[in-house]
Amino acid sequence: MKFVALAACDPQGVIGNEGTLPWHYPEELAHFRASTWGHVMLMGYSTYLSMPERAFKGRISIVFTRKRQVRKCENIFQVSGLEELEHLFEKNPLLREKTHWVIGGAEIFHLFFSRGLIQSAVMTYLKKSYEGDTFFPLHYLKNWSQEVVRETADFLIVRHTVL
Repeated sequence: MKFVALAACDPQGVIGNEGTLPWHYPEELAHFRASTWGHVMLMGYSTYLSMPERAFKGRISIVFTRKRQVRKCENIFQVSGLEELEHLFEKNPLLREKTHWVIGGAEIFHLFFSRGLIQSAVMTYLKKSYEGDTFFPLHYLKNWSQEVVRETADFLIVRHTVL
């Protein structure tokens, strides 16, 4: 199964501050929407809570949480860990055919990277620094190949692939 990390971060790896994105770049959000549309988004509970309701339309969402109940919507699933995720994929074989975007937060990124489950990452590197309390684990991408996909005045989108 193919898992792809998808994140935007500042030069220090900041991906969040107090449960929200500390920036607003409509062009970067459009990139996120276009990338995830029609596919599967995997996220932790805090990331799930930080997203507006409209972000779940046109996608299948899988939320990692052990204690909390997620909103009941037809395209949102709740799992407590990787074993339960595997069972979900076994019960729903059509899920296996889609791209699986791991979108955060920090704990979920670490879980997937530390288990060697992510083969590529599409990163938006913001050029400006922001205050934050949540960080992307950039060290996992250290020795991966890089291909610049797009550059704007505000950010650079890079596809990283395991060597």
